[in-house]
Amino acid sequence: MSHDEPLEVFHRVVENRWDASAVAELSGGSAAPTLGFLDTGFPEEIAIAAGYQPMLLTGDLSRTPDLVDDHLDISAPSRIRYLYEALATGRHDACSVLCVTGGDRWIGETAGFFEVYSDVFGAPNIPHVLYLERARGTFAAHREYNRAGMELIAEQLSGIGPRTVTSERLWEAIRQVNHTRALLREVEALRAGDAPQISGVDAHAVGLAALVMPKAAFNASLEGALSNLGDAPSPSASRPRVFLTGSAVDHSGFVRLVEELGAVVVGEDTEFGQRYAHTPVAEDGTDPFEALADRWTYKFPESWAFGRERRIGARVDMAVGAAPDGVIAIHLRGDSAYGWDYPDQAAALQERGIPTLALPDTDYAMRDETRLRASIAVFLGQLRNTTTDSTEEKE
Repeated sequence: MSHDEPLEVFHRVVENRWDASAVAELSGGSAAPTLGFLDTGFPEEIAIAAGYQPMLLTGDLSRTPDLVDDHLDISAPSRIRYLYEALATGRHDACSVLCVTGGDRWIGETAGFFEVYSDVFGAPNIPHVLYLERARGTFAAHREYNRAGMELIAEQLSGIGPRTVTSERLWEAIRQVNHTRALLREVEALRAGDAPQISGVDAHAVGLAALVMPKAAFNASLEGALSNLGDAPSPSASRPRVFLTGSAVDHSGFVRLVEELGAVVVGEDTEFGQRYAHTPVAEDGTDPFEALADRWTYKFPESWAFGRERRIGARVDMAVGAAPDGVIAIHLRGDSAYGWDYPDQAAALQERGIPTLALPDTDYAMRDETRLRASIAVFLGQLRNTTTDSTEEKE
């Protein structure tokens, strides 16, 4: 069963996510100025309350990072190289504000890099650049630090944006984004059921579009799409069930490759996958900054955050919840943080009877696709044999 038509708008948004005007047109038009952010550690609710349209900024796979390569450290991850190239070529100059978040080393250094090399590239030409640091731990002091940073960002956006961030506007934005996450959890349930009703490629496009489209337009579009999907399972119900884990990947190429080889991706815990839908902001308090600080301090931990056991446990729990036949771990070239976690994560999954495949030193743009295809095909063949043997034993 094909769901291309109900979900087509999300695929088109993702395909045009470097073009703010195209995204606005596909979303039904938007008069709000764009605030670009670089990872899911940015609290979009504050931007919305200030009258901005928050939009995830990503690299463009159609343009190799020729301009920035000679100016970046050799250890820079390949995803970062494509992101920096997009900024250096002015792909994101339609943004009124760029908000850089700390935590991840390379994301945190974005503003400094372009300040140093502004004469070399002549871009990005974005009027305002703000910085939001994030604490890496979960002590009470870390939570207070995160809250203070969010209050400062709200003050800065209020000074340059269309409107002042008030408590009422912030609560309204929190409710709107929480609704987005609730809808995405419905998509998660559809893909992880015994008979998946949505492909991994479709689910990934929906999740990425949530970070690009205006939230009101996204919510309305996804509500309509979910009502039109129907109850019939897709042909993928009989395929090996695979869960994706590992490095942050902001495109669907790996999901598409796994499904082209005959599996169905029933879940993923990468930064731009379904974990964005988890941990909504609590709406029962009196101070919206308190609620935001709680969410951003205690949510699913990024690979750079303190608390290694917590990170690994969260990834394992999410994988087990999707009931996969196997787990594929994508380890992008230069992403040293995830490399520390994978061995213990794989061992924990093996204890639960879930085999894993590691794709080490992988290129973000999948220029090593031949190698990837061969490794994944062998792994899926093993999963099929195991599933067949298990079925025969039960009979």
